[in-house]
Amino acid sequence: MDEIQKEKEQIEKERDAVIKKTEVLEKRFSALNSKAGLVDLHAREYGYYPEEWLPEAGTLESAKSYRKRIFPLLKKVANMIQSLYSKYLELKDRNRKLSDRNMDLENRVERLREEVSVIKKENVALLNVAYDMDRVVTVLGENKVKEAIEVAKHLEQANAKQKIKKSGTTSRKRTHKIDKF
Repeated sequence: MDEIQKEKEQIEKERDAVIKKTEVLEKRFSALNSKAGLVDLHAREYGYYPEEWLPEAGTLESAKSYRKRIFPLLKKVANMIQSLYSKYLELKDRNRKLSDRNMDLENRVERLREEVSVIKKENVALLNVAYDMDRVVTVLGENKVKEAIEVAKHLEQANAKQKIKKSGTTSRKRTHKIDKF
């Protein structure tokens, strides 16, 4: 029971740690969600109307030189969006795993509580038996109780031997019938 109690306490500590970690991740997740919303807003803003945020090409600037000048900016924006999205997916996956782990720990704690409850009931029953045994010893005396226990043990052994003999003879009869065929 002590081991179960210690295991239960350990699991509860682990569960609390997972809950705290989940809360931290949820805060980070909501912060990233708001940032993702901003990124989405910026992506829409910059994606749909590039003429508003892209610098104008110079009067005598060729398309090739303009493209060289603008390409790093586009690449930077695309990399930022991709990086934020991959972080978002990573945090979402970690959050799911922690939630699953938390659920497992809660289930385990509940099972341990049930086991502790059963063990407590068994302990009460065994204490009652022990008290009854003390009463019997008080009334009959220690020697008579020991003798009665020894007689009961011998009877149990004799019954066990008889059961073994009966099962052995029935199996011999079965083998004998099989041999006839």
